[in-house]
Amino acid sequence: MWVSQLAVLLQSLWIYTAYGNGGLDGADDLYKFVSRPDLMSPKFNITYHNREQVAPGYLFVTPFKFIGHGLDDVKWVPCQMGPMIYDNDGELVWSGACQFNQRIMYDLFPIEFGGQTVLKAIAMRSEFPVSDCGAGVFINQNYEVVHSFLIDKENSHVNIHEFNYISRRNTTLVTTRRPRQWSGHALGLMEDLVWIESNGFRAYDMTTGNITFQWHAEYHVSLEESKLAPAYSIGPNFVKERVPFTNFTHGYLWDPWHINSVDENSDGNYLVSFRHLDTIMLIAGDDGRVLWRLGGKHSDYILEDGLKFSRQHNARYVSHSRERDVISFLDNASGEQLLDFQPPTNNYSRGLIVELLRPKGEPQRARILQEYKRPDRGLADRRGALQRLPNGNVLMSWTDAGYLSEHTKDDQVLMEARFLNETRLGTYRVYKSTNWVGWPKQPPDIKALGYGLGTNTMTGIYVSWNGATEHRIWKFFSGDKFLGQANRTGFETVFVTDIYMYTVRAEAFDANGKFLGKSKDVLIEYPNGWAPIPIDPLHTEPLQPPINPAQAIPPPVDKIPPPVDLPVPIEDVKKPDTPKAPADPIEHIEPVKTDALSGIDDVKIPDTPKPSVDSAEFLEPPTSGAKGSIDNVEITNPIEPVKPKEPMKPTEVGADSPIKMENDKFSAVTVTPDTNPLYLALLGVPVAIGYYVILRILYRQFRSLVASHWGHPKEYFQIPSW
Repeated sequence: MWVSQLAVLLQSLWIYTAYGNGGLDGADDLYKFVSRPDLMSPKFNITYHNREQVAPGYLFVTPFKFIGHGLDDVKWVPCQMGPMIYDNDGELVWSGACQFNQRIMYDLFPIEFGGQTVLKAIAMRSEFPVSDCGAGVFINQNYEVVHSFLIDKENSHVNIHEFNYISRRNTTLVTTRRPRQWSGHALGLMEDLVWIESNGFRAYDMTTGNITFQWHAEYHVSLEESKLAPAYSIGPNFVKERVPFTNFTHGYLWDPWHINSVDENSDGNYLVSFRHLDTIMLIAGDDGRVLWRLGGKHSDYILEDGLKFSRQHNARYVSHSRERDVISFLDNASGEQLLDFQPPTNNYSRGLIVELLRPKGEPQRARILQEYKRPDRGLADRRGALQRLPNGNVLMSWTDAGYLSEHTKDDQVLMEARFLNETRLGTYRVYKSTNWVGWPKQPPDIKALGYGLGTNTMTGIYVSWNGATEHRIWKFFSGDKFLGQANRTGFETVFVTDIYMYTVRAEAFDANGKFLGKSKDVLIEYPNGWAPIPIDPLHTEPLQPPINPAQAIPPPVDKIPPPVDLPVPIEDVKKPDTPKAPADPIEHIEPVKTDALSGIDDVKIPDTPKPSVDSAEFLEPPTSGAKGSIDNVEITNPIEPVKPKEPMKPTEVGADSPIKMENDKFSAVTVTPDTNPLYLALLGVPVAIGYYVILRILYRQFRSLVASHWGHPKEYFQIPSW
């Protein structure tokens, strides 16, 4: 019993050593997979307040650290950033981090496009190729990019804030940014000319790729409306300081407008959020004029019921009519601490559903219909989103550390989640949807790790299928032999068996038992110095898989021939006494053939030596003719007897000879130490203490490993019985 437990602990220790933290400091906050060691996705810490009312669906997440990160920085290697899908339990379903080379991506969400369900996303600027200034991409259910369009870098490059597909028009809305020189004196600055960041947005026709509408704030909105002081920016040491805007370098641009979302109503007009104006505007779709302002310095609406917001994000239409609009947005209520001095307008960030009334002949009024408070009552000083779900719930993205929460329509908090490491990565918007089925073209990934300890063998099989959503059961095979099955558990499923095998593969099935796909047949991997001692006693050395996988793969376990037992001598046949044959086997000597009608008295049969135990075949005794008598058989050329070797004592057997012969049967050799009581007492106590200490250390390591990497220690390392 203890051998099996020790075997499990040793295998866990090996896996941790070989596939552990990948050299990353604090890497316990990342999922790590034996079958996909190239992927490391951030773990979520989820708290459910009312699990039954949480909306179903997958979470669409795009973890990132900051724009311009170094891909060679070990803190984010292997692939940790990019488009990802999680389930409601926080388990990874798909990671596109490696596929997109850790490129920063935003706004990942499933939509209907071109007659199929696809994922749309913003793929940010990459160092290679240099001409790539970012793109909008559409990814099909096989996780292939089926459509993309680049932004012209001569005018602007793609911005992180918006990628809104308007299905009824087959257009996509994106925000743009470009540097512009401006009169410093007009801004009250000492410099003659300064650089500012001009914001705008575009509408692209997805059939032709042409721009159908574009708008730039500098031509329609005065800089006087900005609530971001132009005298400060982020200096070289990331300290807010007075800097001149005369040099065009990143970080030294004044960003007076900062557009962060665009939506379109049924009239073809655009709802635009200006973060640094604390304003939401409606822009005419024909000539670009401003139709109305909500909030800011020049609001066209009277804000009722304490409706005061600032640094808002993600403004969206809920409904629209001539005299009444309902919109949703995130009221951040605070700006970035390093960027502006404006005090918070509320004690905490919140999601808002706001009604806009435009009765004829009366002032326009705005009031809060519903508020969704940040559960920890903190401030999201940048980014974030509000998404209304089909069942009436609301999903709030608070951005830092991937913090998100789900609320009922009346603001009952159902769930909170954030990345386990609150400083490694963050997100912009997180979405939830049930409208996604993934069918990756790549086969499942599998890795099998085995070892032997004495006559005990164990193989741990790790299987995953990146992006697949429909499989529920894994079945495991070695050749044609069925090894067992396991229910899918998260991204990677672990199956442990004590059956010794050369190769293994996994096959995926849905909940109804339908076959979906299978992995390749892979060889079992063993750590250095570990290998099983096979049960077959004719093998005196551990079996090893072929060194070169290109060679012929040995037969599966059910094709390996059974052990060869020595035949029982024929009792009624009187055999002449023959000495043992020499150690080297000799060829079988055929008996002299006789005519069937003649007597056997004159037949002379050469001596047939008795085979040694090392011979490949058992030599049958000579047979006589039908009418002859064996009593008169004359033996010629007798072989000199060979003096048999003395039996080997147990203490003389080396570690490389685990098999001995005893009473014509094979049995394991037991190596017995000196039986002196004093010797045993002196040796046994420290050995026992040593075993205890080792087992305690391995047990604690195993518990910590399983708890941090897989989270369900009871479901793994169970040896199935058949």
